[in-house]
Amino acid sequence: MKHIKISKGWSFGTKPFPAFWSEMSFGRNKNDEAFIGVNGVAPVDGVLPENAFKVIKTQEGEILIVGGEDTTPRCLLFAGASGGYRGGVEVFAKGTTGRVLVECSAANNLHSAIEVVAILDVGQSLAFFSTGRGGDTVEVHTWNGTAVDSTVWTKQAWDRRNDPARSEENISWIPGNFRIFQLRGNNVDSGIILENGRLARPTDGDGRLAHGFNVPCDSKVELNAARFGRDIHGELVVAPMKVGESVDRDRCVVLVHEYAPGCGAKRWPSFSVNWDEAGPVEHLGSVYRGKGSGSDSYALIIAPVGWAENIAAQFVNERDLGGQVISFKPENHGKKEEEMPVVPATPATMADLLDKFSK
Repeated sequence: MKHIKISKGWSFGTKPFPAFWSEMSFGRNKNDEAFIGVNGVAPVDGVLPENAFKVIKTQEGEILIVGGEDTTPRCLLFAGASGGYRGGVEVFAKGTTGRVLVECSAANNLHSAIEVVAILDVGQSLAFFSTGRGGDTVEVHTWNGTAVDSTVWTKQAWDRRNDPARSEENISWIPGNFRIFQLRGNNVDSGIILENGRLARPTDGDGRLAHGFNVPCDSKVELNAARFGRDIHGELVVAPMKVGESVDRDRCVVLVHEYAPGCGAKRWPSFSVNWDEAGPVEHLGSVYRGKGSGSDSYALIIAPVGWAENIAAQFVNERDLGGQVISFKPENHGKKEEEMPVVPATPATMADLLDKFSK
């Protein structure tokens, strides 16, 4: 048996008796202490000599480390983990296949921690589940017979680790290929950039709007036209057009960036779409970010060709004009910008915009 320490939460001491100790305190009545006694063998630099100790259970039911030969390929693992901010942490039963011997844990309203001693056979694991504002994670430590392999998963990735890879057959494709545009205020640009195999924006959460399919996962890819679908979890997938296929003449996909400037830029107008009067559009997905007094919202939609230009032509990007919530104007559709009538912008207060983006 081999002794592996991957946590600093355990220390060896001889008072009041030889043992490995773990102590933690997170305030009054939020403390814990645990130990595992040692008899007949001495650690060197805090680590027990390989194959020169055994783990037994006394008649009183206590776990004890004693001197003796144990040449099995198991390991005695000392490990720990912390919860996220305002979260918690625990041994994750669904990912733990080894035997937990001793556990020490404590927490307060903000922070939490756990320390564990476990025995693992080759291929067995000890796992921790952590929650908090940063997201839920699963941390797995697996003994391979020589060393401990450690992996941290998001809870979603853990739940989906055995899913089949995305393929043409298990993606529900939306009929058609679509030209892609980006709309921001009075600007309309062509194309989108997929980076690291996904379409994302800096927003609250991971900002993912769509998973890339059949695109490199280690570089940037520009798409001016693409096809879209849903995977087995209903999440949006974007992929390059197939060779020889044509794009839809009547519809396109638009990435709409709505925004409310922060305190330092309040004289510039906010840009928002009146989605109740946005015309014949289909929402594919959206993400949001709040940033102090300002905010950003990104929506990916299927819209009639020319829809983005219709909205952009109505937005007046001038200082002190105020926030503008813009509706689709069917009577302007298909006209060139110089042919469109001047449409007064609908003002909106910052509070109105923040309330809208928060829904």
